[in-house]
Parts: sequence; C-alpha cells; structure tokens
Amino acid sequence: MAEGMSVTGSVRARLARRFAAFGIVAALIASAVGLVVTWGWSTSLEREFVELVAGFEGHTVEARTSTMLSRQLDEFMRERIADVEGWASGPTVVSAARQAHSVHEQSGLLSLNVEDIEKRFLIRKSLGRFPIADDYLRAEIARSEYFDRILVTDRNGFNVVVTNVSSDFVQSDESWWQRTWSDGFAISPVTYADGMGAWVIEISVRVDDPATENPVGVLQAVLSIAVIQEVADWYGGHDDEGQRVTVVNRDGLLLAETSSGHAGSRIMNEKVSLRGGEADARQAALGAEHSGQVIDDEWVTGYSSTAGGEFYADLTRGFRFPGFNWSVIVQSEEAKSHAGAEHASFEDAAMDVIAWRETYTLVIGGCFLVLAVLAGGIGWIAAGRSARPIQYLRTTAEQLSQGKDVGSVHLDTNDEFSEIVGALDRLRRTILLAVRIVRERRRGATS
Repeated sequence: MAEGMSVTGSVRARLARRFAAFGIVAALIASAVGLVVTWGWSTSLEREFVELVAGFEGHTVEARTSTMLSRQLDEFMRERIADVEGWASGPTVVSAARQAHSVHEQSGLLSLNVEDIEKRFLIRKSLGRFPIADDYLRAEIARSEYFDRILVTDRNGFNVVVTNVSSDFVQSDESWWQRTWSDGFAISPVTYADGMGAWVIEISVRVDDPATENPVGVLQAVLSIAVIQEVADWYGGHDDEGQRVTVVNRDGLLLAETSSGHAGSRIMNEKVSLRGGEADARQAALGAEHSGQVIDDEWVTGYSSTAGGEFYADLTRGFRFPGFNWSVIVQSEEAKSHAGAEHASFEDAAMDVIAWRETYTLVIGGCFLVLAVLAGGIGWIAAGRSARPIQYLRTTAEQLSQGKDVGSVHLDTNDEFSEIVGALDRLRRTILLAVRIVRERRRGATS
C-alpha cells in the first residue's frame, strides 16, 4: 500500500509542479510587462520634468507662463484647424457640395450675373435644399462652442449651407474663396466681421470629392477671437494681483489685454498698437523669435511667440501657412518672489515621480510573490483533485489482483477516468464470472 501511495504522490507532485509553473510564468510575464510599461512611462515623465527645470533655469515665472500660454494657443488653434478639415471632408458636406451644382444649374443661377443673383437672394442666402448638411453643421457649431458660423459653397461659389448671418449669396468673387479654391486652404488674419459684430479668424478649406479627387466646393468656418481672450483671462486670473496678460499680432495690435478687460476700443486699434507707441516693456516681445524676459523698475515681463508654419504643415494641404505670429506677454509686479518657488515645485514633482516609481516597483514585486504562492497552492490543490481518481484506480486494481470482491467500481468524473473505471468494472464482473464457473466445475468434479 505504501508503494501505491508513493506512486500517487509522485503523480500529484508532477502535476502540482506543472500547474504552479504555468501560474508563476503567467504572473512573471504580467509583472514584467507592468514593470516595463510603468518604468518607461515614469522615466519619460521624469525626463520631461528635468527638461522643464533645466529649460526654466534662470527664467522668471512670467517667462515660463508666457511660454506655456503660447503653447496652449498653438495647440488650440491646431485643433480648430483640424475641426474645419474634418467638416470639409465629411460625407454629408461633400455630398451636399457636389449635388448643389446641379441644383443651382436647374434653378437657372448659372446664367445670371452676380448682381442679379444677389438681388434674388436679398433675404435668403441659400436655397435651403440640403437640410441634412445644415443640421449636421449646426450641431457641430453647438458642440464646439468656438465657431460662430460655417458656410459651404459649391464649385461656383454659391452658398449651399449657411449656419449664421452672411451678407452675400455668391462667394466666388471674394479673395478668400479664390485662394481656397486654388490652394486648398486659406486662413485670414484677425479681421472684423460686420455681420457678427466681432473680431474673427476665418479658416477656409476646399471640399474635395474623394471618389473623383475633384474639388466640388469650399467650406469656411469663422472663429471668434473671444476664446483667445478667455484663455488669457484664465492665466491672468489665477495669479496674484498686479499680473496682466497681453496677446498681440505681428503688428503689435492687441488681441487680448486682461488689464483693460479686452476693451473693444483697444482690440485691433492701431492707435494703441505696441509698435510705434509710447515706451512699454511689452515692446520687447515684438519681433522676438522665441521667448525671453525683461525686468525693469515697474514690471517683470515674460514673452513668447507662437509656433511657425511647420507646426501646422500636416493640416494645411501644402499651403505655406507661416503661422499666426502672435506674441504672448505676461507681466507682474511681484514675480521675483515666486521664481524660486516655481522652480522648486518642478523639482519636487520630479522627485515625486522617482519615489512613486520605486514604490510601484516594490508593489509589483510583492504582487508577484503573492501570485507565485497562490499559483503553488492552487496547483497543489488542483493536482490533488486530478490525482485522486488515479489513487482510486490503483487501490481498486490492487484489491482485484488479490481476489477481493470490491463491489461495483464507479467514478463520476465524466472524462477518460470514468471510461477507465467502466472498463475496470467490466473486467471485475468478467473475473467474478470466471471464478464462479471454475468453482462450479470443481464442485461438479468432486461430486
């Protein structure tokens, strides 16, 4: 019996080792992947913090804030250009622009001159034949909250969809439309839109039919610069009193000025341009290619320029867009006292990342050990359950070999073990029958 138990134990041990090995390997792989991903991410984050600390070394809070604000404006404008590109390539817009040519032709508009067409559409600025495209673009404007109007024309420059006020039905005589039709992309400087009573930037993209690769229309989206002023307010409103944020274009005209509350009388007013006006520390930003700072008796001034055209090159369809050439200026009367604290905060953040990475490494190691122990225990239990039928078969076979009547042999596992036990039970009955026959013959012979 001891020998049989030794065999069963050996099987159980082998099964336990295999179950545990699979579990430990799986835990090891999962832990290694988690560790590699976490280590790589934290190392990258640590490097970025170190670069920020190194890049901001010797710069005031204002210089750093102006750099971050200019980057945010670049990212925001890039996202808005991508929005317009997406609308212009949408199947609803492409279909409306393509079909509008035939609709306008059937309406007899192609045979009329521009003056007659405009007289015909004094009130309405489109035929209104494409409600699906109209609803789609109105929904996109409501969702984005940044654009005031989207206008779509066909290949003739006739309005197909107008989501807001437009002064004309025919756009093909406008320079922006002609530039967009020929170059595929156009973006205006900050200009005043009479119909909307606001300073805006017009982003225009040609609508191309993907099936034929032919141009079928133009889409223009009008972006209010009020959003630039909101961003400036956010930065200017979260620091100590005495700080002010100004955004100007290449000509020194104001796009945003928190100190005046973005007064309408000052925005884009040549009379208050920083270029050629009274001496002002903010003038140092004009013509600057990158970032810098000026410290005088009154202000600590940090400035930074927005990105050039290469930042938008993948969105402008080969059009040589030079960038917006804006300058972001941040000023404060109390910046010196905060420079050291700001620098220390970046260093503290970098140290926090290192400490977090070490802690997480220890956590992953502990989890691996726990998983390994669990895998071994589960493997031992699973191996015991798998080895139990083998022990039952061994014991039954041994008893049969000794001529003992073990009764019915049954094992309810619904697998190969059940089939083996069934065969063993049939063998038991065959042996019992043979023994009975032999005994009866012996009794007959002696009688």
